[in-house]
Amino acid sequence: MSGILKRRRKDGTYTYRAQVRLNDGLPPQSKTFPTLPEARAWKAQEETKRRQGMYLPSMTSKEIGRTHRALYHPSASFQT
Repeated sequence: MSGILKRRRKDGTYTYRAQVRLNDGLPPQSKTFPTLPEARAWKAQEETKRRQGMYLPSMTSKEIGRTHRALYHPSASFQT
């Protein structure tokens, strides 16, 4: 399930927080925009990426290293 939330700032203006949350095993994504059309466009683009398998979640270098070691050096024991 995905959605867009209208959020009011202290100064009285509004922002729009778009969230992409599909049942695909990936963590939800969210991003804030100053206008509703921008939020809708981003949400549609990200949902399309996920459905086509083109979305890659961002990872830290430490997480990348752990994943690489687990995939390509499963029997080696490394300190992280």
